[in-house]
Amino acid sequence: MVTQTNKKLHHALTLGSRVSVSSGLEAPVGGPTIFRKGGPGACGAIFGQDGDEMSVVIKLAKSSDHTELWNGYQMHAAIAHEFGRRNITGVRVPECYFFVPSDRTLFWDKRPELLDAAKDVCHLPTAGLYT
Repeated sequence: MVTQTNKKLHHALTLGSRVSVSSGLEAPVGGPTIFRKGGPGACGAIFGQDGDEMSVVIKLAKSSDHTELWNGYQMHAAIAHEFGRRNITGVRVPECYFFVPSDRTLFWDKRPELLDAAKDVCHLPTAGLYT
């Protein structure tokens, strides 16, 4: 029996095709950019930033229509909530910190290296999913 939760999992985790962010990160081109392009997503481009204690991944919308990215954020949050509610610990769901609207100028102003890394892929500024 296919449940609504299974449908959400299948959709949000895109079980049919996966993009490996950790193994496919491209080295930055020219300069000390700390965000690296990981690959294309269904509705955006994926960029990674390695940190001392955690790795950050940001999926940026490629177009001015941020609906798919917003829906992805909502699905991610719903799945994480369901896993927590059911105390499912055998599957690790990445932490989904927040959705960044394209007009959140303070976020983009503080991350010029991300804008530089994404300038050839996305129409900037754009919305982002910060995980």
